[in-house]
Amino acid sequence: ADVLAIRVENAGGGYVDEQSVLAFIRTEIGEEFSRTTVAQDVKALEKSGRFAFVGVSIEPLPSGVELVFKVRAKPSLTRLRVTGAEYMTPNKVRKIVELERGDPVDDAVMAVEALKIKEKYHNRNFPFVKVDWLIEEDEETGEADVTIKIEEGERAKIKRITFEGNIAVESKRLRKIMQQKKSSWISWLTKTGVYDPTILEVDTYALRRLYLDRGFLDVEIKEPRVEKLGHGRSEIVVPIEEGRAYTISGYTVEGIETFPEDEVTRGIRFKAGDAASLANIEGSGQAMRDYYGSRGYIRTAVKPELNVDSNTGEVSINYTLREGKLAYIRNISIRGNERTKDKVIRRELVVYPGEVMNEVKIRRSERRLSNLGYFNSVFSAPQPTDNDEEYDLVFEVAEQKTGQFVVGAGFS
Repeated sequence: ADVLAIRVENAGGGYVDEQSVLAFIRTEIGEEFSRTTVAQDVKALEKSGRFAFVGVSIEPLPSGVELVFKVRAKPSLTRLRVTGAEYMTPNKVRKIVELERGDPVDDAVMAVEALKIKEKYHNRNFPFVKVDWLIEEDEETGEADVTIKIEEGERAKIKRITFEGNIAVESKRLRKIMQQKKSSWISWLTKTGVYDPTILEVDTYALRRLYLDRGFLDVEIKEPRVEKLGHGRSEIVVPIEEGRAYTISGYTVEGIETFPEDEVTRGIRFKAGDAASLANIEGSGQAMRDYYGSRGYIRTAVKPELNVDSNTGEVSINYTLREGKLAYIRNISIRGNERTKDKVIRRELVVYPGEVMNEVKIRRSERRLSNLGYFNSVFSAPQPTDNDEEYDLVFEVAEQKTGQFVVGAGFS
C-alpha cells in the first residue's frame, strides 16, 4: 500500500508546529508504506528532544493508507526562578543553566541542568549541595514555570582522606593512586582539594585494582563518605573490606597445537606459591597472545578461568587458548591525516608490506605515532583482501586541533 496522506495531530495543550514535526519524518506521500521507515520516523521525533509523547496511527484508505503522527510538545519555559542560592546567587545559577524563555523543559532536561549546577558548587567546595526543581505546567497553554531549589550546605575543603579496614596496604600508598586529593596551601593554583564525586568514583576502581593486583580477589571498596570536620573543612572516608590474600596453586593451558607448549608458556609471569595477582594473570595471557601475534597469527584469543578455593586460599588458573591464523601484510594505508604528510607517519612504522602481520610491532608502531604528539588517537586494524592469507593494514589517526594557548605561572 502507498502512503496517500500524512497528518500531524496535537495530543497536548501546547502549540505544535506541523512543519517542525514533518521536518523529522523521512516517509513521503506517494511512496510505498514501510513499517521500518515509520518506526525510524518515530525515533527521530523522540530524539529531537521537543516532544513529551510521540505516537503514530495507520488509517486505511480505499487505495492506500494515511499516517497520523500524534505528538505532545514538552512544555515551554515561561519563567525560571532560583531559590536558596546564596553563595552562587540566582543570576549566576541562571547563567549555568542556559535555559531561555520558550525552551522545552521536562524532568529529563532539568536533571541534566541540576548536574551542571552541582558540578559548579563542587568546584567551589560545596560537597553537600542538593539541587531539586519544580515544573508548574499550564496544560491548556503548554507553558511552564520552573523553580530550581538549592540547598547549598556547608562549604568545606577536603582536608583529609582516610581509610577504614585497610591492613595489608598502608593508607599512604592508597592515597597516592587516587586522583581526588586533599587541599593544601597551593590549592588556589592547582585546584586540588575540590570534592569531585566523579573522580572519587573512578578512584574506587583504582583502589580495587590495586588490591586485585596483590591477590586480594574478594576485596570490596565501599562507597566513600564525606564527613564534616567543622570550620569549612571535610574529610573523605573510604571503607575497605580487604578479604583474604590468595596464592596460585598452579595453571593449565588448553588449545596449543602449532607451537611447543614450553615455548608458548615461557612468558608466564608467576609460579606456584606466588600471590594471585590479577595483573600477572592477565599479563601472562597477553604474553601468550604476543607469542602468536609476533609470528603473524592474528586474532589469537587467550581466556583465563580462575578456580578459587576460599577454604585454602589458593587459586588454580586454566587458560583456554584459541589459535589465530597466519596472515601477511599486503598494503599499509593511512587514514584521517589531513595536515600530517603520509611520509611523516610511515617513517615511524616498524612494519612493512610483505611481512607477517606482527601484532607486537603493530602496537609499537601505534605507540610511536602517539608519541609524536600530533594525534588525539591512533588505531590500526587489518582489512581482508581476496587472498585469505593477506590483509591490508590500516592506521586510523585523529589529528589534534592546531593553535594552543599556554599560560604559565611562577611563584616563590
